[in-house]
Amino acid sequence: MIFDFEPWKLDIDVDATREQYRNKECNRNINLTNKVIQLLSKDQKDFFTSLSVDISKADMKENIYDFPEENPPEKTLSIQIRFMMCGRFSAIPEFQNELYWEGDEKIFIDRFPTDLNVVNASNGEYFATYNVDTMAVIFKHPITSIQNEKFKKWECGYVLGEAIIKVEL
Repeated sequence: MIFDFEPWKLDIDVDATREQYRNKECNRNINLTNKVIQLLSKDQKDFFTSLSVDISKADMKENIYDFPEENPPEKTLSIQIRFMMCGRFSAIPEFQNELYWEGDEKIFIDRFPTDLNVVNASNGEYFATYNVDTMAVIFKHPITSIQNEKFKKWECGYVLGEAIIKVEL
């Protein structure tokens, strides 16, 4: 199924992704999982459901950022949700093209895929995110975060998503 999350375009196998989560253990931090499920809006839950991602089994971590210099002082809870999908990229933003195939520290040495489109971020910013009701989402190749032999090639069959939810405390 094709998903257009500008500037990304993903071809996700929702049945294979659903099966992947069916066979995965639940997230070990039940309290954090329950907190995230309560914080997610209907649109955010629908986003994960459309991709067949079982949010209760996604990897999550939380950080609290303290800004004492602000007047009044502020604290922000930031929750990162990392989720794997079965599929491939049809389009990526320009900054990822540069990271993956250009420069001295390029990640992939295999030939650039002829069926992959590279697009400029619509908002004109270099680093793009897709927003779902204030939740910032980025899609990337799994090798950028997970060192595993099965992710060494561009066409590995997976897409990694990361979402950030921020809550002022």
